[in-house]
Amino acid sequence: SQTSERVRRRRRRRMATPQNENDDDDTNPSPYSSSDDDDENARTISDGLRKFFASYFFLHVPATALIDAQALVKDKALIPTFAREILEFHVEQNRDFLMLDPAPWLKSFIFCECFLQLPTLVLLLRKFLRKDDRNVKVIGLCYSSHVMTTMVPILTAIVFNREGGNKDFNWQLFLIYFPYFLVPFMLFVSLLRIPDGGEVFARTTTKTKTKTETKTKTKKKL
Repeated sequence: SQTSERVRRRRRRRMATPQNENDDDDTNPSPYSSSDDDDENARTISDGLRKFFASYFFLHVPATALIDAQALVKDKALIPTFAREILEFHVEQNRDFLMLDPAPWLKSFIFCECFLQLPTLVLLLRKFLRKDDRNVKVIGLCYSSHVMTTMVPILTAIVFNREGGNKDFNWQLFLIYFPYFLVPFMLFVSLLRIPDGGEVFARTTTKTKTKTETKTKTKKKL
C-alpha cells in the first residue's frame, strides 16, 4: 500500500510539472519575444513622430489652400480679405520676392502643390490620425519625394537671389521655406527604413502594456 501511494505521488508530480512550466512561460515572457518586438518597433514610426507629421499635414493644408494658391488666381477679388492680408504681410515682412511676382516656373510648382500635393496631404493626415498602414508607405514616399524635388529650385533661388540690390543673404526667408524641405525629408527617411509589407506605425509592446496596467491599478487603489 505504501509503495502504491508513492507511485501515485510521483505520477501526480510528473503531471503537474508541465503545467507549472507553462505558467512560468505565461507570467515571464521570453526575452527573445520582447527583443523581437523592440526591433520591429525600432523600424516603425513612433507615436510622437506620427503626431508630429500629422500636425505638419494639418497646418500645411490651409497654408496651401489660402496662401500659396493665390498665385494661380487672376481675380484677386475672389480671394478672402484675411488671406490677402496675410500674404501681403508675409511678402513685406520677409521680403519674399517669389510670391511678390510669381514666375511661370513657380506657378507650375504651385499648380502641382494644389492639385497633387493637397489631396495627398488630406489622405496622409487621415491615415496618420487613424494609424492606417494600408499603402501609407507608397503614398508617403511619393509625396515626400515630389515635395523635396520642387523645394530644391525654390531654395536655390533664395540662396542666389541678388536682384533689387539684395547683397546680403536673406536668412529669414530661407528659414521660412526650409522646413517644407526638411519635414518631407524626415518623412522620406522614416518610411524608407520600414520593410515592404511591414507595419508603419509602432504598436504598444508588452512592456508598455504592463506599465499602463500597473499605473491604472495604483490609481484605483488610491
